[in-house]
Amino acid sequence: MSTSEAVTAGIRVEVESRYAPERSQPFQNEWFFYYTIRITNEGEETVQLISRHWIITDATSHVEEVK
Repeated sequence: MSTSEAVTAGIRVEVESRYAPERSQPFQNEWFFYYTIRITNEGEETVQLISRHWIITDATSHVEEVK
């Protein structure tokens, strides 16, 4: 399990990734991970999530963009 977090303008984003061996097929170079995202407003202002944009880089430096 791996965890990372960042705080920008009072908004904390925490990401936890977990490898899922039961869904992966290493002999076919297929690796599956679960991601849990937690977004917390630590500021005084009300905010609204209107979009998501993830850039995922794997161990071989392959980049996948998800919107």
